[in-house]
Amino acid sequence: MWDMLLPAVLRMSFTGSIAILVVIFARMLLHRTPKIFSYLLWGVVLLRLLCPVSLQAYLSVMPLADVPAQTGEHIKHSLQNLAQHQDIHKNVPDASMDGSYVQNPAVSGQSGAEYIIKKVLYPGTAVWLAGAVAVFIYNILSLLLLRRRLIGAVKLRDNIYLADYIPSAFVIGLLRPRIYLPAMLSEQEQEYIIMHEQVHIRRKDYLVRILALIALGIHWFNPLVWLAFRLSEKDMEISCDEAVVKRMDHDIRAEYSASLLKMAAGRRILSGTLAAFGEGETKSRIKHILYYKKPAVVTILAAVVIMAVTIVIAGSSPQKQKNSKSHASENISGKDTKTDPETGQPVIDENNKYAKSVYAVKWKSFTDLGINDDFAHTMECAFFLSMTEDTIVADPAEYIDEDTDPERLKELGITMEYLKSMDGYELNNPEKDTVTWKIDENTEFIFLDWGRDFIKEEIPCESITVKTKDRELFRCYLSTYKNSKPGMPFFFEVEDGVIKRIFEKFFA
Repeated sequence: MWDMLLPAVLRMSFTGSIAILVVIFARMLLHRTPKIFSYLLWGVVLLRLLCPVSLQAYLSVMPLADVPAQTGEHIKHSLQNLAQHQDIHKNVPDASMDGSYVQNPAVSGQSGAEYIIKKVLYPGTAVWLAGAVAVFIYNILSLLLLRRRLIGAVKLRDNIYLADYIPSAFVIGLLRPRIYLPAMLSEQEQEYIIMHEQVHIRRKDYLVRILALIALGIHWFNPLVWLAFRLSEKDMEISCDEAVVKRMDHDIRAEYSASLLKMAAGRRILSGTLAAFGEGETKSRIKHILYYKKPAVVTILAAVVIMAVTIVIAGSSPQKQKNSKSHASENISGKDTKTDPETGQPVIDENNKYAKSVYAVKWKSFTDLGINDDFAHTMECAFFLSMTEDTIVADPAEYIDEDTDPERLKELGITMEYLKSMDGYELNNPEKDTVTWKIDENTEFIFLDWGRDFIKEEIPCESITVKTKDRELFRCYLSTYKNSKPGMPFFFEVEDGVIKRIFEKFFA
């Protein structure tokens, strides 16, 4: 759970940031339209920040990475894939890919996936969680302090109360929201402000504000979220002002503006948490009210169109390409494999003869694959360098573990304690030593389909082992590796210079 939480939050924050920028741009286009349109657009941002899934549309500006939050098993699988394909395991090839291997002390004694989780995800999650808790605690304390100041408030009528020690009007409560007014207001000023607050209650703005505060707590590290919080509040207040002015049968703009100026009602507290951003908004609200005019029909229609387009492009995700692949790739040999013209990724054509030879193998022991249990000492351990139609060029390496001849361990200066600290094995490959083996129609290829590029059946997640005799299929698999070459060795069963079986073992 913990290793999937932060990636999900970062993904939502990233797509939410894009939505915020789109809404800000649309907000500029809607400058001369009623503020209710701008206010409604912030709902798209709120959805992006709180919901990990969305509808798909061609007009979306969101990245393809915006997918539903992965399960813990998928996260674990992705990290293992990263460790395998991007060479972050404890034994990694150097940048020249010449077959020589060096020790990476940063991840000594643990797999690449474990290293990422323990050294990156866990600390990052702890920092994010601490910040989120701090924001929520601040809001709770603000609510408690506010309630203390409301002791002694006098009921005016219905759900409206007067209090002596509050500088501005606000709404508080969930099931039965109450309106609190400063006692210093005159009766006429009270009526204007009460109408304003009743618009908030009628539109359920206090519930929207709670969701906005939750989003702010989750994405506290994102400055764009704080900006969106402020702008959405401004649009919310001005749209309520417009509703009040529009509701009256006579011009009340001067009196209403005077009430705002006297009370500085821009300082609003909804649900008792996070007071708005002070009296600085009062000036813009008063200016907007004084120059407010009933919009023309054409203006309304234009605003509706802009709002609809913004919702589609910022609130939806792009439709996925059907044949896109999950790994960047190049061909490991000089022979080209079929690629998608749009993505450049290797494609397995369903009509090709070798596509039908792919099948997943469920196995509990190596013998189920036709592999001897002592494969590490009976098969050739080597790294791929290149592959042609009938040959494979590799760099042999010596597989060292606790079952290796004690004399050999002594000769290499390797102790059992060292092996245990290195996940129980070591790859001895002091220098590049090229060897060429032949392959034929009987050569069997056993590999791990990390990205599910080849396995088409509905099978359990752990069944990613493919067994085939098709060379073209294996070549296409090799091309899915980053930098065109596997980061870990394969095991080769070789007889008279011809490879009988190639086996890819997942290293812990």
